[in-house]
Amino acid sequence: MPSSRGRLVAAAICLALMAPVGAVVAQQEEHSPGPGDPAGSGQLGALDEAYRDAFDLAPGWLDLGEDESGRTVLEDGHVYMSVIGPDANYWDYVVLPSASEVMRVEATVQMDGSASTAAGPACGSAVGLPRWFVAGINGGDEWWLGRLIDGRLQVVDRGGLGAASSTQSALRVAIECASAPSEGGDHVLITVDDRLVAASMPVLDIPVGPYDKAGLLIATDAQQGSATFDDLIVHTGEPLAR
Repeated sequence: MPSSRGRLVAAAICLALMAPVGAVVAQQEEHSPGPGDPAGSGQLGALDEAYRDAFDLAPGWLDLGEDESGRTVLEDGHVYMSVIGPDANYWDYVVLPSASEVMRVEATVQMDGSASTAAGPACGSAVGLPRWFVAGINGGDEWWLGRLIDGRLQVVDRGGLGAASSTQSALRVAIECASAPSEGGDHVLITVDDRLVAASMPVLDIPVGPYDKAGLLIATDAQQGSATFDDLIVHTGEPLAR
């Protein structure tokens, strides 16, 4: 069974939902599908299921309750998470028994309709100071890729969801992260409803992996924001030969 950790609160963030920060190197391999193409699980090597939670019951790692910064509750088999801003975020995460070079975290995400609120799954580092990759959607019908380092969230890439709507239906969002220290960063793939929306290699000059934490995050630039999550699934593995 995975060990558990409580919810963390960070007040000092740079969400910048309206503009990405930093450069993303998008060097797609020939065998990688392009944005909008079907994308199955495990393209970078996360092939082994390591954790699954339908949230029928509250897991021990989920910090339920309410305080001055927000609220997390279990409602009808969904995790409802709200945050009071502006410029604030919440994230809860489960710690796996061992670290892996590749991790895929996916969850169903339903936004509250605010264009200034974003939410999604995250892969967390097993070593060093807290570092995360986060993939999500926002209420403006966009996908986004962020990095969370020592409590500071920055959006590094984003784009439109196309025909999908984050405000009218729940979407299946997944992030797959593969540690690539020899290349000075990590490989990251993002899918929304099993369609590839971003493939970047490497995406960050500060490596994050190996990974042993899988999380759910919500952030807002507004006075408050909320989202619901369901059906968290985590896969792990070793990098596939490239």
